[in-house]
Amino acid sequence: MKYEVFYPDGKSEVLLDVPNYSFSWQTNYLLKEPKLLPKGTRIQVTGVFDNSPKNKYNPDPAKDVRYGEPTYDEMMLGFMDYVIEYPTVAKLDSKVLDSLVGKYDAGMGVTMTVTREGDRLFGQLPNQPKLELLATSETTFFVKMPDIDVTFVKSGSEVNEVVLDLGNRTIKGKKIKDVANSGN
Repeated sequence: MKYEVFYPDGKSEVLLDVPNYSFSWQTNYLLKEPKLLPKGTRIQVTGVFDNSPKNKYNPDPAKDVRYGEPTYDEMMLGFMDYVIEYPTVAKLDSKVLDSLVGKYDAGMGVTMTVTREGDRLFGQLPNQPKLELLATSETTFFVKMPDIDVTFVKSGSEVNEVVLDLGNRTIKGKKIKDVANSGN
């Protein structure tokens, strides 16, 4: 059994290698120190089953070994515990928060609504839960979920667009002008 990490810069590292794992060792393996893995790091867990006649614990080398939960099948699963380290949340002036509030048209009938509750900002897409947007600057925010970042784009002093980075997908939305406040 081997746990390897592959970093975004192309480097790799073995975190755990147990070359002669025994079924009776079903235990937790802990690192001496927590390991900080940057965003974009890939984790790979590899397990090998010796189905040869040399394996004295193998009941039948002629039988195919398949994954399964009974002990006569291969049960290898690569579990690990982790925590996400979030950036420091910035405290923003109420005027900045107010400038971000509104509706943003992402096309195809999708509108993101940004609301303010006290000193907290929230974003919501149709048929989705309302999520708190946590500021890292006056225009960049994150959600306490992996791979969701929100950027508000300004043209001069006016916010005119929102960009949602969902890790593997980007959604852009133009701010919808409020007709009641536009003087029309």
